[in-house]
Amino acid sequence: MIPDIIKPYLEHPLVRKIDETDLVVLDNPDLNNIIRAEDQLIRSVREFYLNKSNRSRLSPGQFSSSIMNARGLAFSDIAHYKSNVSDICEDVWNITPTTAERTSFNRTMKSSIIRRLEECGIIEFDSEKQNVVNYMPYAVGSKLYVQKNLMENVTLFQEQANHYGIIGMVQDFPELTSKLEESALNPSKFQRDRQALTEIDAIRSQVIRGRNFTFSRSFLAGKKAETSWLQALEDEADNIRVAVKALMDLQGQYGGFISHEEIVKATGWNSRQVTRLMRHVDYLGISQATHTLEMKDALSRATSGTLLNMNYHELDNAQAILVLTREVPETVAILNMLQKNKEISEEDLMDEFDNIGVQIARNSLKKIGLITKDGLSEGNWRLAPFRGNDRFINDVLAVTAKSWHVLEPDYDITNCLAEPFKKVSESEFQIKNLEQMKLDFYEDIDDKYNR
Repeated sequence: MIPDIIKPYLEHPLVRKIDETDLVVLDNPDLNNIIRAEDQLIRSVREFYLNKSNRSRLSPGQFSSSIMNARGLAFSDIAHYKSNVSDICEDVWNITPTTAERTSFNRTMKSSIIRRLEECGIIEFDSEKQNVVNYMPYAVGSKLYVQKNLMENVTLFQEQANHYGIIGMVQDFPELTSKLEESALNPSKFQRDRQALTEIDAIRSQVIRGRNFTFSRSFLAGKKAETSWLQALEDEADNIRVAVKALMDLQGQYGGFISHEEIVKATGWNSRQVTRLMRHVDYLGISQATHTLEMKDALSRATSGTLLNMNYHELDNAQAILVLTREVPETVAILNMLQKNKEISEEDLMDEFDNIGVQIARNSLKKIGLITKDGLSEGNWRLAPFRGNDRFINDVLAVTAKSWHVLEPDYDITNCLAEPFKKVSESEFQIKNLEQMKLDFYEDIDDKYNR
């Protein structure tokens, strides 16, 4: 039976060319799980290569399927709004940077990615392969690409099956490392693959009271994990838990993203103390250390009902826009205008809003990649035509609307967390104290969800 997700596209000329048997498998749970895990994998690979402190190179075979998938999906996505192959490849390069030489990238795109897209019938090119003349709807093409080029490629799939299996098992909750090994699709290469995922910081491991747990760097997703953490922090006799819970509550009111500077103001702690506090929170897994648009530290966690914790891979540090909406309130109105009109005049914005605020918003949105560089010299802001940008703006607006229910327009958080943090000395934030807190969380999810 053809999956419901495919049915709206059955009349598309490229979809009509696919055998029904090939369409039936496109809603396979294993395929869906791999596509979901792919987002985490390519984000980690991308950040590994963008981090200049990583001087080593990943072995090409370690993540070849993730890079191939990411480039194929990116190409088919960009083909929805660009037709020139060179222009599309330029965007794919920016989305999936590696240490590979550009000539090597171009050769791979031509001999592998473009060839595969054409062979699968996902993209049709002109005779010179210079322009896209037709493309398959992304909802179908993305699944078909992964199915044909990974799932049905036995050798490639076996080589990287453990990556997808491990990420799939720990995306939402931590898991005992022993269980991951027992479930490995390629047991003989489990240790190699687990180490490779650790190297790119896709997963982390901790021994808690003699039990070795593995968790995804971004497992902070969903109501289940949030509920279990609240349970683990409910101990009014434990000053550390009370202080951490107060910080998490405030971060929740802020839409799941709170900057280093805001934590300094709220707690009354100095910058060095807050840096260590954020490191401990990251260790616990309640929230992930990340950065703001100014490359300063922040804490980020999933925001229920949105995809702001996911990889908007065309955008740079997308979550940091939540801090921008607080620092520059005009941002919300500007995002509404961008979403509606796709292009707005900076002169009109200057007439309506504070000029300094408009300049900060322009520079930040350009850095994120939400507006294109072309047109800015003429004073025009153009929404970058990525497929997910409307959804991204919707998510940002949803989070800010919810946050502003509890935040006044001229909100001041100075010392709002001072009371609980006065009762905690920095020396109390030791690993041995944090381990029990984390173990309580792990045991709670085991009990509640029969894992």
